[in-house]
Amino acid sequence: MKKLITLVGTSLFRNYLEENKDIKRYWELIKDGKDRDRTKKAWEEFKGDIERIRKPVLEWARNNFNASAEIKSILSIQNEVKDDLEVYLLATDTLDSILACQVIKEVIDGYKSKENAINVVSIKAIEGLQVFDRVKLEREGLTNLVDEIYKLFEYYSPDEENVLLNITGGYKCIIPYLTILAQINRAPLFYINDETEELIKIPQAPLDIDWGMFEKYKNQILLLEKGVNKSWVEFKRESGIGEDFKACIDEIEDGIMLSNLGRMFMRRYENFFVVKIPVGSKYYGEEDTKKKQLKEAIKELYNRLMNLPVPFEQLTCKITKHAPIKDSWIYKYSKKDNQIRIQYKYNPENKEIIIFNYLFVKGDAAHDTYSKEMTKQYEDIRNGSFTSVTFEK
Repeated sequence: MKKLITLVGTSLFRNYLEENKDIKRYWELIKDGKDRDRTKKAWEEFKGDIERIRKPVLEWARNNFNASAEIKSILSIQNEVKDDLEVYLLATDTLDSILACQVIKEVIDGYKSKENAINVVSIKAIEGLQVFDRVKLEREGLTNLVDEIYKLFEYYSPDEENVLLNITGGYKCIIPYLTILAQINRAPLFYINDETEELIKIPQAPLDIDWGMFEKYKNQILLLEKGVNKSWVEFKRESGIGEDFKACIDEIEDGIMLSNLGRMFMRRYENFFVVKIPVGSKYYGEEDTKKKQLKEAIKELYNRLMNLPVPFEQLTCKITKHAPIKDSWIYKYSKKDNQIRIQYKYNPENKEIIIFNYLFVKGDAAHDTYSKEMTKQYEDIRNGSFTSVTFEK
């Protein structure tokens, strides 16, 4: 089972109108415009016109899998991934997009292709997501869209690719934001080209984001999220934030605030935790398999420390606090043939984790062997410099 997040536009009605003109008058009435409100708040006012559109379009769209870009792309993605799909339809804050979602749900909900089924789980209209008020789009629409997508990303596993993003429908102006969002979360991104009608899976780019920057500036970022009545130059000088963060701020009439790009990165950063390791640590030179194993061990140590049954000082667990080395501890990580011993120090007050050293051990390696080696190296490591490294939670 995979989640498929699909943005929905109005191609359904444009395609219908190429063959039929009976709804044109009503569609013109419910379409959003610069000087008129056709957001979801106006649903009751235009309910009669909406229903005059719904019935003929639904009858036309049934069993017509080319009725809209969204229907076509959802079925193509199902054929590509060969799995059951839980579909989450995201509408813009417009009457016609919401209506399109409702029709699409009736057309594809329960559809089966060989052994795989489609279940439309929900329809969500994103407040503020419209294109006639740029400020509202930037400050509300995009923010709400990113928040909703991150809610749906819960329990996402890049290795299993269990959440997919379909950007075929909806406003084209938000495609760059969604592309970046998918890339930084390593989520599969799908799009159907209008000209070729071929399904395109956009490949993962080798992005290298300095997540440590968000740890470094997290206090300043909290201020920027609310908005700051200062210029960028003034705020930078007073807060100590670096020029490297400028790409993540927007200059507004009365000051600056965190941009939608910055919010997107910050939400992603919240899925990370930070530990300190020695500058020039052997960690950086480990081959991929060992580094992956070590990351899993560090992640498990982090989860143990964040969910202690008693205060750390009172903890007697022989795994988390396997053995002391002066003012540090050894964590004993054991998974089948993967045995790692991690020497660390934990500060319960600020939840800071410092990893001094680690060793891969074989079988039931004698504690004295790796303990002596770590003890011998400890003074030089402890007196050296440390840097922050981020790991995915």
